[in-house]
Amino acid sequence: MPTKNPRIQVMPSDELKDWFQFQAKEMGISMSGLIAVAMTQYRQQSQALNSMQGLPAIMDELKKIQIRQEKFERESKKNA
Repeated sequence: MPTKNPRIQVMPSDELKDWFQFQAKEMGISMSGLIAVAMTQYRQQSQALNSMQGLPAIMDELKKIQIRQEKFERESKKNA
């Protein structure tokens, strides 16, 4: 059965560890808290990027709709 807050052991480079220590101190939170925030942000950004993968196809469809609309408006003006 998974624990409510599973422990994750991370072994960052010395440079990354120093950066995290500095950032955590600046923010007034623990390194563990900062890492949790960073992981949450990474996950949210990853999900946002994944949801945008379909955007080019949507834009293509919108362009087609715009072209049809412009064609319809031109034909309507001719027939008026």
